[in-house]
Amino acid sequence: MRLSIRAFAQLIGVSDRTVSVWERRGRSIRPCPFMQGVLDTALQRSDHATQARFVLLLSAPATEEPVAPTGPRITASSR
Repeated sequence: MRLSIRAFAQLIGVSDRTVSVWERRGRSIRPCPFMQGVLDTALQRSDHATQARFVLLLSAPATEEPVAPTGPRITASSR
């Protein structure tokens, strides 16, 4: 997806602050069932490259640094 915090928040219908908190808390965050459904839907609607990157990030050990972004940044206006 490569969206900004603001664009991703708008896409899923939450505040920028909520997404910032999720980002800051990393793997310790556990969304409520409703929000998990919203996130699952956003992932299902994303392109193959985004889904593959998601799987890659989940497979990395928790102590590893995050994988650096690669490829073009996709914004809400380019969808």
